[in-house]
Amino acid sequence: NQLEILHSNNLNKINSIPQEQRVLVTAHDAFQYFGHTYGFEELSIQGWSTDSEAGIKEIQNLADEISKRKIKALFVETSISPATIEALEAAVQDRGHDVVIGGELFSDAIGEKGTVEGTYVGAFTHNIDTIVMESEREGYSTQSENNLLHKEPPFKDFTKKIINLIKDICKKNQYGYEYKS
Repeated sequence: NQLEILHSNNLNKINSIPQEQRVLVTAHDAFQYFGHTYGFEELSIQGWSTDSEAGIKEIQNLADEISKRKIKALFVETSISPATIEALEAAVQDRGHDVVIGGELFSDAIGEKGTVEGTYVGAFTHNIDTIVMESEREGYSTQSENNLLHKEPPFKDFTKKIINLIKDICKKNQYGYEYKS
């Protein structure tokens, strides 16, 4: 069975990650099934629904937890705006802890039709490979002053990130409000 092979392959890959490093930080609480199955603790800014909006307090509280525990990576979900994770990244970095966005994960949707990720097996394999690859990155489990593996230079101005997050939220507001600068 294809799903049994997928699960077995995933277990082999996941077992390369020490248990204390199995923490998955995302924008919303979409990976409970994954965490339960593969032994990951899930931390998220928002609750289970993407309809709820993340507030500054949630971002600050999670940034404190990530900094305290020296978690090295955050993950963006392909189905929602990366703005909240980018704001969280800035908040963590403002606390002096080096954290990176480790890649994109499929949560509420699979990839585009005609691509490997356009199937359940392909999207799930992509998620596993992205998480495992990030955990194997040098310095993943220890704090590093000079991490050169950022996909882009870290954006340390938390205030600007929050303003951009608010702009993003306002553009999507159900009442049609738009942010006026």
